[in-house]
Amino acid sequence: MTLAQIAKDFGIHEMTLSKWMRHADIDNGAKPGLSRTEATEN
Repeated sequence: MTLAQIAKDFGIHEMTLSKWMRHADIDNGAKPGLSRTEATEN
């Protein structure tokens, strides 16, 4: 299943799903960056 197919199943744009996945990777420590928790604390 492709990202486009998954996004379509959820009724969202593919870029939205991509952003959600990137944020999840950052929040889980799999990618460098500011987590959502850290961002709201600043």
